[in-house]
Amino acid sequence: MKTILYTFSLLVMCVLFSCNTYNYYPHTVSNGFYANQGEFQVSGYMGSAGCATTAGVAVTDRISVMGMYAGNPGFGPYHAKEAEFSAGFNNGRANHRTMFGICGGYGFGSNFKQDSGAVYKRYNGDFNRPFIVLSLGKVSTKSHGVRADAALSVRFNYLTYNGITTDKQGVVNNMDGNHFYYEPYVKGSIGGRHVRFDYGTGFAFKNLTEIGEGVGIWPWHLNIGMTILFGRKYEE
Repeated sequence: MKTILYTFSLLVMCVLFSCNTYNYYPHTVSNGFYANQGEFQVSGYMGSAGCATTAGVAVTDRISVMGMYAGNPGFGPYHAKEAEFSAGFNNGRANHRTMFGICGGYGFGSNFKQDSGAVYKRYNGDFNRPFIVLSLGKVSTKSHGVRADAALSVRFNYLTYNGITTDKQGVVNNMDGNHFYYEPYVKGSIGGRHVRFDYGTGFAFKNLTEIGEGVGIWPWHLNIGMTILFGRKYEE
């Protein structure tokens, strides 16, 4: 635990001092894995992009719907708010120990960077982010002891950013960009029947030909939090 908190603190410090370079900070990745129809999960996270709340429900044994609201109210100079909606399909937990799934969704929001005491925003803009997530993993239905879920995902995003930059002399320039970017992401939860400790980490990168151009995307993110789940059927 101390190692995780130490690493998390270092990451947050890096984020606070890197806002001059990067314009968008990714949040957690939802994989759509639930054990059975009717399972409901709600989670809260703190991470490199700020805070996030996610929720999802298994509509059937194989189909789920999810949502996220996230933001950074001003930890350092970076401010942001973002919402996301998605739906997923998987091969079902009942007959498969290893689950495979695909999700598709849409995210949107706005952000800006403003130094403490500054009277202008260094940059601000609105963005849209359609995406697809491919995942594999496992969910635990043990009736006793510690339970753990884990998943490896890759999220494919198309970020459309429309914004402006302002320098110290008040000169305003457009800052628009359309980028595909990709996120391998490892996510897990460990705990009891209804309450879990959650963690996740991943990398985000654009096409090689676009590195250093357009909108800067923070390349590494870490999230820690807690999940409350109901409706999971445990083995007797």
